[in-house]
Amino acid sequence: MKLFFLIGLVIICQPTPAALTAKVLMVRGEATKLAPGKLKAEPILKGDVLVEDTSVVTQPKSFVRLRFSDKSTMNVAPKSMAVISKMPKDKASVVKLLNGIVKAEVEKQTTTQTKTKMIVKTPNAVLGVRGTKFQSIYNPTNKTTSLVTVEGQVAMKKEAVAPLSTDPKNNIDEVDKLDQSINNGQGVVEVSEGKYTGLSDSTSKPIEPVKIAPEQYDALAKSMGSSKKAQDVMKVTGESEVQAARSSSIKSGGYVDFGTGLYVPPASNAKLDIETGTYEAPQLGRIDESGDFIPPKGVRVDDKQGLVIDEKELATLASRQEREELRATVLEVEKAQKKVPLVANKVKAQKKSKPSKPWGPKNHILSAKLMPYTEALSIKNKRNGSKANVSSEGARNFILAWKQVWNDKWSSRFKIGITDYDFSEDGINIQYYGEQNDSNQYLALGALYKLNSKATFSFDLVDRQAFYLVGNSGNNSNQVEFRTNYLQTLEFGIQYEIKSYEKIAYFFTGMYELGLDANAPAQNNQQGADHSGITLGLEAQWMYSKKLGINPSAFYHSIETHNDDFNYDRRALGFGLDIIYDI
Repeated sequence: MKLFFLIGLVIICQPTPAALTAKVLMVRGEATKLAPGKLKAEPILKGDVLVEDTSVVTQPKSFVRLRFSDKSTMNVAPKSMAVISKMPKDKASVVKLLNGIVKAEVEKQTTTQTKTKMIVKTPNAVLGVRGTKFQSIYNPTNKTTSLVTVEGQVAMKKEAVAPLSTDPKNNIDEVDKLDQSINNGQGVVEVSEGKYTGLSDSTSKPIEPVKIAPEQYDALAKSMGSSKKAQDVMKVTGESEVQAARSSSIKSGGYVDFGTGLYVPPASNAKLDIETGTYEAPQLGRIDESGDFIPPKGVRVDDKQGLVIDEKELATLASRQEREELRATVLEVEKAQKKVPLVANKVKAQKKSKPSKPWGPKNHILSAKLMPYTEALSIKNKRNGSKANVSSEGARNFILAWKQVWNDKWSSRFKIGITDYDFSEDGINIQYYGEQNDSNQYLALGALYKLNSKATFSFDLVDRQAFYLVGNSGNNSNQVEFRTNYLQTLEFGIQYEIKSYEKIAYFFTGMYELGLDANAPAQNNQQGADHSGITLGLEAQWMYSKKLGINPSAFYHSIETHNDDFNYDRRALGFGLDIIYDI
């Protein structure tokens, strides 16, 4: 009798198998846990065992990796709060995400009792997870729940968080209800691998799942230990997928910003890649090792408005061209963002608060440029074959320019200036034709067109004076005459960005000049002449402040002018310093 009593006591005292645990595999940085019944949070340590209803809080630059009893794992990302709510045996575990990000790898189902292996609850959504890898985000600022599936499939439905009962029996019943809601309820959206969806308090259900940018998927998959690649996961198998991508109101191929949980769509004018069924993502920022989207300096993702310009940071960028390109790209993304229900329509709000600007340039830019250089002029007499070479000891261009910015692509400009020469008279005797004047005038009117973020084309109609040295009355002595002639040319230029940093950018510049109305001195008069030349250079742009820029440059030009009597061949090498003021 005593033996039976002892056996019964042992059976009664055995722990119930109703609830399982989660073990802490790794901790980085500062993170805390708050166990049920405790009033004070404690640091989480590697090897800790967490029971049901334990909350986990991570600080910036920290995370916690957990392993559940069913061998599923979960990372609680930096600046996050999650509650390991329920872990019943043979039922789906329940994790409540109250803030931040969780990444999970859920083991494939080994029991037939339930289809769902894990349930993630946020304040406005329920996610049913089978065997898969996924990332979920909840942002309390914009009250948005987002989901990206890396492998397998995750079901998502809008539903408010309700506190689970403290009665163990009711807890299991409520888990079953959540499972049934995910598997049988209305408004459920199935999200397959490589796709994103999200919802907010203002949406009735998750938005249509959309493929993310292939490069972001590859980075996110790698960070979660997946061997899958976007080229395979997103491969289009039929024309119907291409048509679906084209007809979808939300453009595929955008970036998911982990900090806000928002989807940044491709620009409204982006091209569709029929191989993956995704549009080209905005040419902005980069994807880091975790797969997160990092906007460039001057751009940020706002919790409610999506991709926006950060005016304070934008003003520190060195390249004016880069600033204008960022504005243009963000404008095109804003057009696409209007169709994403999670993003506020800030364009309409601006129209209500700000009157439209009158017609005219939206910006004016003034600049003053000093260009010291040396120039060599080679003169050949076609009639007797004699030659002369003259070089300037010093020459200087001083040009004032006024640029009018009309839109993101087109600008116009007006330039006026003067060129001054100092000649070396070693071996020659320069006689001035008429009044002695070593200064030539310069006047130009033109336009610029921004082809893309790297290249800008320009064309200018130029009216200027050019100097010539010609043998006196055709004799072959060392006496020459200095003459100036008016010259009209059309100049075609290109500026191409080689490299850019936070405050400085480097450019290659090129220009071809063609004479429209050119004259050059002959032996006893002047004649119409053919005129052409090229200029090649390197330029740096450095923004000293929001409005003031300093652009040093170096250049080389070669120009040929010839008529029936003479060939004039010029070669010049010099430097420039441009002071720019953005009005």
